[in-house]
Amino acid sequence: MSLCYNSGTEVIVMSEETSLKARFAGFAGGHFILSLLGYGLYFWVAFSGFVIEFPILPVLTGGLMLLYVLAGFLVARLFHWTRPSRKRAVQAVALPAGIALFFAGASLLMLFGGSAAAAWAERLGKSTDAAATVAGTGMVALLSTVFWASPSFFLMLLATMAFLENGVLWLLCVLPAAVLPPLLFFLGSILGKRELTSAENVIE
Repeated sequence: MSLCYNSGTEVIVMSEETSLKARFAGFAGGHFILSLLGYGLYFWVAFSGFVIEFPILPVLTGGLMLLYVLAGFLVARLFHWTRPSRKRAVQAVALPAGIALFFAGASLLMLFGGSAAAAWAERLGKSTDAAATVAGTGMVALLSTVFWASPSFFLMLLATMAFLENGVLWLLCVLPAAVLPPLLFFLGSILGKRELTSAENVIE
């Protein structure tokens, strides 16, 4: 932030827009903390022997998603983020969502593609080892998200239980699982923020 003095006693403060790198780093930090919190709470409750009178998975998933708003709000104020331009706003959501969609798409392709290749190889009487390894790698990649993306993992787990027999609807749930975390985090980061301007008159 730089100061520019005009005539009289008027001071103009020039505020630089928060960079995409800073926004992505802030989201990543909040995201991993919520992921640790999510799977930690879930497995603690699941193996603690407590009797829960409500369905824990939907409540936990919804609560974690809402915490993205709080995380965005706190990170933005801790690091003094400015309100973004429309372009930066789209980038702030699209970058992490795009990475998540790419990872999910690649993992699903490995899982289903490897499974199909293994079935085809078995019909031809050939070795299925390579194809099975690819499919297994895809499955492990998807299951690993419980550790570093537990809110999205729980959302997809709910989708699996709801749309077990409808593969199309299940695949469509991948989109909100990837987009909701960065979108909610972003919305939290702009709560109470004024429109970004190139300068602000501060003192009389």
